[in-house]
Formats: sequence, structure tokens, C-alpha cells
Amino acid sequence: LALLANAQRDAGAISITPAGSDLDNNFPKIEARYTLNVGGFTFIPFGGFQYFKVSATDTTEAAATLTDDLDIYSYVLGGVAKFNIGAAYINLEGAWGQNWSNANWDNGANPWSLRASSANLDGTDDVSDATSWLVGASVGLNFTPQLKFELGAAYRVDDADINGVDVVEGAAGYLQSVITLAPGVYVIPEVGYYHYFDHPIDGDDLGYSWYAGAKWQIDF
Repeated sequence: LALLANAQRDAGAISITPAGSDLDNNFPKIEARYTLNVGGFTFIPFGGFQYFKVSATDTTEAAATLTDDLDIYSYVLGGVAKFNIGAAYINLEGAWGQNWSNANWDNGANPWSLRASSANLDGTDDVSDATSWLVGASVGLNFTPQLKFELGAAYRVDDADINGVDVVEGAAGYLQSVITLAPGVYVIPEVGYYHYFDHPIDGDDLGYSWYAGAKWQIDF
């Protein structure tokens, strides 16, 4: 269980914090998880919650940019399930929630996802909440005590709930091996791919990115 600094982040395509408005937060951001181990099965439910207020002022009312206070709620609910089957394993994950970017629960790989998972100002006195969900999975094989392979993939959707803006999609995949050279000494080569799907406004294909590399890791 963690009580963290309130992020009170404004990442919206239509700003929820007009110039001259006040930000108030009297509560910390809350994150929690629990790990349950039963034989070769592990289940990890997790969640988070954040609240802050954007207050209208004489300045915003005079400029007609914000005429009423806004309550910004962010939350996430999800879980991870891990299955060990001999030398192999399977990991599954899913999550769902609202206004993730305002609480810094965002997807750094896709800048459009950052904006589409944020609350947005609706008129001058209301807010449109963004909805997000994701699923992911990985499978691995401990081929030998010195060599492990892992393959993973994930898919995420962010819906800003703004007229004229489609949902933002993202998909990623990777393949890595963990090579143990000595106890606590590893080399981990990996290749990965990220697909951005379509532009949420004009529908153009945003393309993809990929990488290939390796790292050394020494655990003391």
C-alpha cells in the first residue's frame, strides 16, 4: 500500500486547467496491490485512485474559460496472473480505469495515448472523462539454468470521449533471452516492436517503431 504525492497532471488535448484557475488536492494518490501464491499459481490484484479539483476563479469566469469547479477522478483496477508449468511459465495481465494520464499512469511510447487518457474540459463548466483498458501476456521457457527465453505482447485502448476524436490504440511485442554467465551476472538481448495504428483525428496510419539491443546486468 502506497500513499504518493498527488500528480494533479494536466495532459489533455483540451486543457482542464485554464490560465488563472486554481488546483487543489487534499488527498494523496493511493496505490495498492496484493500477492497471492498458491503452488505454481500467483495472482496479483492491484488498484489506484487519485482525486484533485480545478477551481474556477474571477479570472477564468471573466475570460469565460472556466465557470465552475471541476472534480478530476483517476482510478485503475487490474490484475496479473502467473502460471508455472514445469520449466515454462505464462503471465497474463489486464487493467481498466479512467483518466490515467492525470495520475501519471500513462503510456510513454505513444504521445497520443497520453492525451487520450486524460480528462478534458467540456465547455466551461464540465469535464469529459477518458476511459482506458489494456491486456498483455508473456510466455517463457527456462531452457537450461543458464538460458531463458521470453515472448510477450500487449494491446491498449484510450478513449478521450471527445467528438471527432477516435480511440487511440497501441500494440507492442518483444522477444528476449536471459543468458546467465555466472551467479548474478546476465546478458539480456532483446528485440521489440510498437504499432501506433491510426491518427485519432485524421485517420492516417501512424506507423510503427522497433528496436534491437542487449544489456549487461550484475546483481550484488
